[in-house]
Amino acid sequence: MFYLKEIFTILLCFFSALSCWFWIKSARVTVPYIEAAVEGPLSGAFKISTDEGGSKIDVLATGREQNKWNKWAAASAALAALFQVLQSIQSYFSI
Repeated sequence: MFYLKEIFTILLCFFSALSCWFWIKSARVTVPYIEAAVEGPLSGAFKISTDEGGSKIDVLATGREQNKWNKWAAASAALAALFQVLQSIQSYFSI
């Protein structure tokens, strides 16, 4: 039981760093726009943007990809918070 505080601290740091990495990944991800086989007058016009380099980006697909990484980041942050609480409880009761 002596090492319980150290284990909680290591897990807290690990999940905090993991959450940070997932949020950085979410902020930097882009999905390139691929021309559709059949183009109409407004086909894809609302979902195309350009990045700093002038490349076309599919905004909707990029949003879905960012959402995926944000879910992982939030889960990691929740686990970090859980281990913080467990660490506090362990310190309070000195178990």
